[in-house]
Amino acid sequence: MAIGLMGKAVLNAVLGFSAGFFWVLLIGEIVDGGFQSMGWSSTVRANAETSKDVEKTSTILGTAYQAGNSIAWIICAFAIGRFGWQYGFWVASIVMFIRGITLYLSFRHRVRPKPRKVAERIKLTFGFPIFLSGVSLCLLNMVRYGVIIWIPTYLYQTHDMPIEKVGLNIFLIPIAGIVGTLFYNRIRLHKDITTVIYLTFLGVAFLVFPFTSGLFMLGILVASGFFLYGPHVFLVAMMPSRFYKERVVAASAGFIDGWGYVGSVIIGMLVPFILDKTGSWSAVFYFWGAMAFVIVGLTLEQCC
Repeated sequence: MAIGLMGKAVLNAVLGFSAGFFWVLLIGEIVDGGFQSMGWSSTVRANAETSKDVEKTSTILGTAYQAGNSIAWIICAFAIGRFGWQYGFWVASIVMFIRGITLYLSFRHRVRPKPRKVAERIKLTFGFPIFLSGVSLCLLNMVRYGVIIWIPTYLYQTHDMPIEKVGLNIFLIPIAGIVGTLFYNRIRLHKDITTVIYLTFLGVAFLVFPFTSGLFMLGILVASGFFLYGPHVFLVAMMPSRFYKERVVAASAGFIDGWGYVGSVIIGMLVPFILDKTGSWSAVFYFWGAMAFVIVGLTLEQCC
């Protein structure tokens, strides 16, 4: 994790001098993605190894990237607006380098459990529960990234909403996600069942969304954020942590998260295809609702 942070720090510092050259930015962002992939699986494993209540801390851990995303937008937007686009890279670089150094110094002497052999890890990682969780995250990220990427376009084009107001509406979604995740943590039901409940409400929200406007539409958007991120945390943090005794927490987290990125790529191509074939945003929202209900079925298959 420390290597990933320091690698990203160096790369972001270099990209600040790229002067906007397309190929430099493209190759740099691809390499940056490699360093970034070192982060989440290691974080989930460290939490599983050090926590006394893994399910509770996994849920709280899941709010970190939601809060971090919002904070990063605010800080980087201020730095870019005040000093120029390069500072968006350089401010991030300074923060990541400092954290990478402090993380290395804090954990370099900690004794870790002996890892399994590679063949054993592969066999366990491709087991039914982890594989099913990966497929579920792939479908859920079609909804999550679909909302983040395409809802602003929908609001701007269909409802003639000013860009400033669009930004405010979208900003509320991850904030609602943090609240929803913390509430998810407090519900005294088995987390598989809580996930099913959240996903059911999420599916209903998108089936209703095409018929809304004004404040009611905003309320449904906020509700979608509230019900979206709890199941996401369940899949990317809580499920891998259940395999601590098998010593494949990091491997399973990376496998599941990798499927999530597949979903984020697919939805970028699928939404334009749906719009081209149907000419209707309603079909997109119905598709997201259907995905939520499919994940309900996969979760029930896994836990029952």
